[in-house]
Amino acid sequence: MLNNFIRLSSFEVQLILLLTIFITLTFFSRKLLKKISLPTVLGPLFIGLIINYLISYDTFSFIPDFDIILSSFSNLGIILLLFLLGLKINLTFVKDMTKNSSIMALNAGIIPFTLGFFATSTFGYNIYQSLFVGICLSITAEEVSLSILKEANLVKKKIGKLILEAGIIGDIFEIYIIAILAIIMKSQNHNTEVFWFSIAAEFVGFTVLIILIRYYVIPIIFNMMGDHPKKHELLLGNLVILFLTTLSSELLNFGYFIGALASGILIKDMLIENEELYNEKHIVSVIETISFGFFEPIVFIWIGISINISAVFSNIWFGVVLTIIATVGKIFGSMMGNYFCKQSIKEGFLIGWALNARGSTELFAIIIAKNQNIIPVEIFNAIIFMALVTTVISPIIFKILVNSKMYSKMLNKN
Repeated sequence: MLNNFIRLSSFEVQLILLLTIFITLTFFSRKLLKKISLPTVLGPLFIGLIINYLISYDTFSFIPDFDIILSSFSNLGIILLLFLLGLKINLTFVKDMTKNSSIMALNAGIIPFTLGFFATSTFGYNIYQSLFVGICLSITAEEVSLSILKEANLVKKKIGKLILEAGIIGDIFEIYIIAILAIIMKSQNHNTEVFWFSIAAEFVGFTVLIILIRYYVIPIIFNMMGDHPKKHELLLGNLVILFLTTLSSELLNFGYFIGALASGILIKDMLIENEELYNEKHIVSVIETISFGFFEPIVFIWIGISINISAVFSNIWFGVVLTIIATVGKIFGSMMGNYFCKQSIKEGFLIGWALNARGSTELFAIIIAKNQNIIPVEIFNAIIFMALVTTVISPIIFKILVNSKMYSKMLNKN
């Protein structure tokens, strides 16, 4: 009877029902994970996996527009989360990164990247797919690292600063490299000379657009909002800039994800230049609340549902190999980074575990890469497996190490 009622009901009823189910499940899953000291970001992903594997996707057949609702909200969520990422990127801060952080970031990134690239090539995948896997293994889930450091009360200590600084470049690098790979792969099916001429023209157009938005559109919109706008006015003004930049980027074939990330970076740059700390703080607060409180759960549930469980187990060795390489590469890279900085290798081992989690931005990136046909489903599933395992084990091992006698004295001194 309930099924028939929902089938005959309006799109709005289906929408409210689906959101009620997913938001409620997310709320309780996060509470549970917090109690057992696991990253709460995994809650929605586990929900998606449970729906996919234990409950089955067909369970939601009583909601006819299930796919449309879920994919629409997920794509919008990715746009907002990339916009938020851009808002958190301080180009001045990146420029002023310490020497130790730069060396650490280089070593902790390049070693797992190299290992991932050659391992994927060995499994028979092409150079673009191997490059993408290498990138996914090289970066760090900033959100997870931050939660690990907060729980250990290390955010304001020297080691905490080093860890956060070392991971700050990875997210930007990954999103832009996906765009480059997508452009290169598109060129394979076109006349090379004509295609690259078209790309050059689009790049010039995009550059002009970015300049216009940064120096004309953004200042005009902020001037219209006044010196101390209310939060809802800030949100509305920033959404105008976000969707204008995102739409333009998509029309110029650079992809909506580049536009979303660029709009956040441009707004942040303008706010820092004009020292508008009030607006900067409140914009990030509003977007963060909407993104993490509503859209992020939908995105991660969608990712979990998108995973082909049978494909994961049919190619499980690839996922296991990537997980081992990702972990060994990140830890060894961090130890080498500390060695080159003339710091303790033992401390580098601890830093490596803090940087090892990957269950955040790269999950959005692989959805984008899958949609752009950069990677096949086997690689998609293997990276999800790697991200899930590293995000589960890293906080546990880091916490054990921090509480051990071997590290407690060293951390207290810092």
